[in-house]
Amino acid sequence: MSATYAILPVSHAVYTHVVVAISFRNPVDDLRAIEDDLAAHGLHGIVLFDLLLAVGFAPHRFLAGEFTGTRFVVWSMDRVCALNAALMAQVNAFYRTHPHCLRAGVLSRSERIRFRRAVQQPA
Repeated sequence: MSATYAILPVSHAVYTHVVVAISFRNPVDDLRAIEDDLAAHGLHGIVLFDLLLAVGFAPHRFLAGEFTGTRFVVWSMDRVCALNAALMAQVNAFYRTHPHCLRAGVLSRSERIRFRRAVQQPA
C-alpha cells in the first residue's frame, strides 16, 4: 500500500484491478507511481479507481482506464456510473478489513458510520 492508494486484484469480466484511495488525497494525482506499481507486477487491462475517500459519494467516485502494461491510455479514462453487486462487494471488503482508512478520507463522521453499517451487511 502506498500513502494514497492500494491496488486490489478483483474477479470481474471487465476490470482486472481496483485502485482504492486510502486517504483524502486523490490517487489519480499519483498516476505515474500507480503505473510503475502495476508494471512492476506485469499487470495490464482495464483498471477501476474507487475515489470514495478522496471525493466522497460524488458521481465521479468511480473511474476506469486502460493500462497497457506500462502506461494508462489517458483518453480511455472515464467515469463509471454503476457497478454490479459482486464487484461492489469486493471493493467494500477492503473497507471492512481496513476501517482505519475511512477516518483518513473526506467522509463526515455520520457518512463513515452509515457506510460502515452498509458494508457490514451480508450480501
